[in-house]
Amino acid sequence: MDIMDKIQSLSEELGIQVQAFVATELDHYSKPATGLWDLMKDQFNSNVLISLSESFYVGDEAGRIAGMAHRKDYSCMDRKFAHNLGIKFYTESEFFLEKVSQPWTWMDDEELDQFLRSPDSDYTLLNDSRKNVTAEQQEMIILCGPPTSGKSTFANRYLIPAGYIGITKSFPACHLDLTRALGNGSSVVIDNTNSDKKSRRIFIDEAKEYLVPVRCFLFKTPLSVAKHLNLFRVKLTRGQAKIVLDIAYKAHTSRFQLPTQEEGFTEVKEIRFRPIFEKEDDAILFYQRT
Repeated sequence: MDIMDKIQSLSEELGIQVQAFVATELDHYSKPATGLWDLMKDQFNSNVLISLSESFYVGDEAGRIAGMAHRKDYSCMDRKFAHNLGIKFYTESEFFLEKVSQPWTWMDDEELDQFLRSPDSDYTLLNDSRKNVTAEQQEMIILCGPPTSGKSTFANRYLIPAGYIGITKSFPACHLDLTRALGNGSSVVIDNTNSDKKSRRIFIDEAKEYLVPVRCFLFKTPLSVAKHLNLFRVKLTRGQAKIVLDIAYKAHTSRFQLPTQEEGFTEVKEIRFRPIFEKEDDAILFYQRT
């Protein structure tokens, strides 16, 4: 029996009309993102006043810890979904069998859990100030860090407006744009993961040809936070930004070599991620559980 048959059978068994919304991909509609709820509310029930205080959600992915009464849950997606909506949550055992609640966790690692528990609406540099991010003379800045760790946002907020030319293609596809910018006396920012010495060496050697100094900005965003940003970006753009697959993070981790000045950098600057929000709704969306 497929999902549609199950829904139809449920409707007939209960004798009520049922609206079914099914997420078929990992995007802003997939739990615990609230895209399906927004679709249901705004496009299919726009004439209905929905009371969040009277609404509730029942699910079996609740982050329960293994114990005498229950095995360990596979995930906490259902509980997170209810949390993101701000509605009451019950496990299937609590709601249908009236059993007492079991111990549970959000099933996030400690760094992400701490990050989401302590909202900090600032975007700071580790051991530095935003005021001296750029240089007065021509230079090359190589960004280094996992996918979706904040590199492009940083470049677009602090470097591109200051006149830096953004290079986002990998070598050799970017070679023409890179040599043109360096030849014109422009500073450039290499916006990619630049995970290992070999990938960084190509750009460092190119800068040497033009006698241009090179700095490295190392993004210290924890991997779990970067993955959270991945899903936040998809939600923020309502699916226009495509999700970065887990294989990309694994590739970065397996290849990663810590950048050092010995590679040819005049400085390796460590950057810690903290968000700045343009709208309050963006902040609310950011601090939802993923």
